[in-house]
Amino acid sequence: MEAKKRGGGGGNAPRPENDVDENNHTITQIGGRLTLTCEVQGIPTPNITWSKLGDPRLRSTGSTFTISGFTVEDRGIYVCTASNGIGPNVTAVSLVQYTGCVTDCTKREVSIQITSLNWSGNYSNPDVYTSEIRKLKNRIEYEIFREYELQSLPLYAVQVTSFRSGSVITNVSLQQPGNSVNFAPLQKLIDGGRLAGQTVRRLIGPQPVRPELVSYPSNYTITQIGSRVTLTCEVRGIPTPNITWSKLGDPRWRSTGSTFTISGFTVEDRGIYVCTASNGIGTNVTAVSLLQYTGCTKDCAKKEVPVHVISLLWTERYSKPDLYTPEIQDLKKTIEYEITRVYQRQNVDIYAAQVTSFKRGSVVAMVTLQQPGDSVNDAPLQGLIDSGKLAGQFVRHVRIAPTTAAKVVGYQFLYSLLLFYIVDRNLSLDLDLDFDLDPDPDPDPDPDPDPDLDLGHGHGHGHGLGLGLGLGLGLGLGLDLDLDLD
Repeated sequence: MEAKKRGGGGGNAPRPENDVDENNHTITQIGGRLTLTCEVQGIPTPNITWSKLGDPRLRSTGSTFTISGFTVEDRGIYVCTASNGIGPNVTAVSLVQYTGCVTDCTKREVSIQITSLNWSGNYSNPDVYTSEIRKLKNRIEYEIFREYELQSLPLYAVQVTSFRSGSVITNVSLQQPGNSVNFAPLQKLIDGGRLAGQTVRRLIGPQPVRPELVSYPSNYTITQIGSRVTLTCEVRGIPTPNITWSKLGDPRWRSTGSTFTISGFTVEDRGIYVCTASNGIGTNVTAVSLLQYTGCTKDCAKKEVPVHVISLLWTERYSKPDLYTPEIQDLKKTIEYEITRVYQRQNVDIYAAQVTSFKRGSVVAMVTLQQPGDSVNDAPLQGLIDSGKLAGQFVRHVRIAPTTAAKVVGYQFLYSLLLFYIVDRNLSLDLDLDFDLDPDPDPDPDPDPDPDLDLGHGHGHGHGLGLGLGLGLGLGLGLDLDLDLD
C-alpha cells in the first residue's frame, strides 16, 4: 500500500498540501513485512524523510520505508516529509494499526453522529465508498489515533467499520491492550465539535451498566509444588470494567486483568486472592478465589471436623461432589473461605481447610484442617464458632476432645476434634460433650447450674461420658455417638 503525493502539473516544487494516505495499513499478524511508500515529484528532486509521531529516535530517508518483522511497538503514525527548497514542504501520513490481538485486549464499538453530512447510499458499503468517503474514513481513524498518541495512551487500532443513515452516523471500533477501553481522548474530540473536518455532535454508545460477575472464581486445591495455576475472574459491564487482583494479608501483591497465572506454585502462594472489578458505574464488584495446598506428607498435621448443617434436608446430590447443587457448592466454598480467612487474619499458618464430603445426618459436612507442624491450632476456628455465625448460618458447638493425643512428626494423622452444629434461630440447645480417658477421682466441685448451656459438667465420671443432667454413664471406648436434633 502506498501514500502518494504528486506535484501539480508544470510546477517546479512539490505541491504544498498535507494529506492522509488513502490506504491505512492494518496488520493482523506479528512478524510480517511492511513497506510504506511516499512518491513525490518536484524540480529539483525532493528529499524525502520518514519520522514516527511520538518517537523522535526514528528517522529514515528515501521514498520507501520498510518494517521487517512487525511488532506491536511498530504500530503508529508515520510521517513522510518532502522538501526541495522551493516553497513549503509537503507532508503525508501513513497510519499503521494492529488488529491481531485476541487475548489481554479489549474491543469496543461506538457511534459518532456527523451532523454536517447528508446521507448517501454510497456510505452503506465499504466496497462502494467514493474517494471522498474513503478519505473521510482514513481521516477519522488518523485523528482519533493521533489524539491517543498525543496523550500517551496505548491504542492497537481505531477503525471506521461502517457508515449508516442518521445524518450521518459512523461506527468506530476501538481496540486497546488490557481489559477496558479508555474513551476519554475520543470524548475530548467529540466535545470539541469537530472531527476530520466535519461537525460532530455526540458520542453514542450503549447505556452504562455496573460490573457484574459472569461466573464466580473457583477454589483451587494444589497437591504438587511447581504446578501452574490460573485464576479467572469473568466480569461484564459498560464501560468494560477494570479488573485488579490482590492477595489477602499481602499489601505488596497487585495484578491486573481478568486472569492471573502462578507459574511454579510454592507453599507461600497459597491464600485468598481477591478479584475487584470497577468501571465507574455503581459500586465495585469483588470475588474471592481460595488457593490451598494439600500436598504436605511430612512435618504437617491433619484433623477432620464434622459440621452438622441441620438447616438442610438430605439429598443424594450431596453424596458426591460432582452432584452438588450450586447452593451446596457455594456453601462448601464459603465455609472453606471463612475458616481460612480467620486463620490468615490471626497470622496462624494453615495449608488447607476443606469440606471433603457431606454425609447423612441432616446434613454433616466433613471439614479437614491441615497445618504445618505436629498439631492443628483450633483457636481461630473456636473463635469463629463462638461468634455464632459461619457461612451465613447460625452456629453453636459441641466440643469433643480427642481420645488420644499422639504426636506424629513426618506423617499425617486424623482424628475428630470438634463438632459444631449450624442451627436455626429457634433452637436453643447447646451440648458440650467431653470424652475423658483419665479417671477423675473427684466429681466437679462446682457444677454449672444451667444445663441448657453446659451439659458436660455433671456428676458422672470414669472412663466414659459425663452429661450435665446428672447422668453418669460409664461407656467403653467403643462408644458410637449418633446425635439427631431434628
